Amino acid sequence: MVRKGGVIEEEFLPETRKQAEESKKRLASSLHGEKPPLRPQDVPISMGEEEEANNIRVASVREKYEETILKYPNVMGITTGFKSIRNKLTRELCLVILVEKKVGEETLAKEEIIPKEIDGVQTDVVEIGRVKILDS
Repeated sequence: MVRKGGVIEEEFLPETRKQAEESKKRLASSLHGEKPPLRPQDVPISMGEEEEANNIRVASVREKYEETILKYPNVMGITTGFKSIRNKLTRELCLVILVEKKVGEETLAKEEIIPKEIDGVQTDVVEIGRVKILDS
């Protein structure tokens, strides 16, 4: 945070500032009855037979190995999703392994390392932090 003339302002990375500006424009245009511009994630993806078969294959691999994967240290959950490389989503469906904290392979025993691929399906290890159960 930066103090400017008695006002504290957040400092943003250039890409974060750009995303915030784009969100602000979309909100303003929707408030004025205009249609906001489409973003890639707004475009529906239609699935062909091949993609549908791939979804079924990935889901069956998840179901088959979920219990085993959840036994790895630090693993909090498993889901299916698109693989992310350097914080950019790809269109490759994979098993997303949710961990409390990502650690280097060099700090793990060989049997504690999550495989990069399971039955031909890529894995993507994603750090989610500590999960807390909230009182209601």
